[in-house]
Amino acid sequence: MSPKAAPNPETVQDTSKPPQKERRAFRRRPFRARVRIQTDTLGMGPLLEVTGLNISEGGIAFAVSKEVRIGKPIVIEIVRPSIGKQAKWEAEVKWVKTVSEKQFHAGCMWRRRLNFTDIQTFL
Repeated sequence: MSPKAAPNPETVQDTSKPPQKERRAFRRRPFRARVRIQTDTLGMGPLLEVTGLNISEGGIAFAVSKEVRIGKPIVIEIVRPSIGKQAKWEAEVKWVKTVSEKQFHAGCMWRRRLNFTDIQTFL
């Protein structure tokens, strides 16, 4: 008879808590497009290049080198040069997470909820 090995605590799942149910209204989707933000809603400020993380009908998340303020209205420009599509939408910054000294992740909610057809060309 071989002795039974003790279970590895890293692979044992905690079954005392039920798995968390997705509570988001819209599924987040990764996308490939050029994304720029303008923190001046009058269109007078420079466009800041950011890296899009995910997008949905409700909002967008991106990585940026400059911290943006929560509650700040911004304009987001998304361009897909390979197919010649471009769109600009207004959004509001809802959360910001510091990743490093010069790297931040931010999440925004669209001012006007988008349809799936609005974003599908950028997926």
